[in-house]
Amino acid sequence: MRPRGGPGHGGDVIELGETTIDGMMVRTSRDQGEIKPGGDSPVDIWIDGGLGNAAGVRFWIGVESAKGSLKAKAEDENGHWHTHGEIPDPLPADSKLWVEIEHKDGKKSLVSFDLKK
Repeated sequence: MRPRGGPGHGGDVIELGETTIDGMMVRTSRDQGEIKPGGDSPVDIWIDGGLGNAAGVRFWIGVESAKGSLKAKAEDENGHWHTHGEIPDPLPADSKLWVEIEHKDGKKSLVSFDLKK
C-alpha cells in the first residue's frame, strides 16, 4: 500500500479522507494538482487497506446523480483500486469524488469525498 502522502503518478498526493460504509473502511487520495474542468485526475481507493471484498469499483467527479460526469471503472494496481477520472466541464460548484463499490452479491455502496481543491 502506498504510504499516506507518498508519491503518486504525478508526484505528491492529497489524502481525501477515509470513512466506513457497510462495514468497509474506504480511503481515497488523488494526485496533487488543480482540478481543472475538462482534465483528469488520478485517483486511488483502498477498501479495508487494499482491494477489500469488492467485485468492482467505479467513481466519478461531480454530483451524486453523475449528471454531466463520466463514470470510471477502477482496476487493481499494486493491491488497491486505481484509475483516472475525467473532470466534467463545466464542473458543478458542489462537486465531490463519488465512489461506488459493487459487492460480490450485487449490492452497491456509495460514498463521497471532498476533492480538497
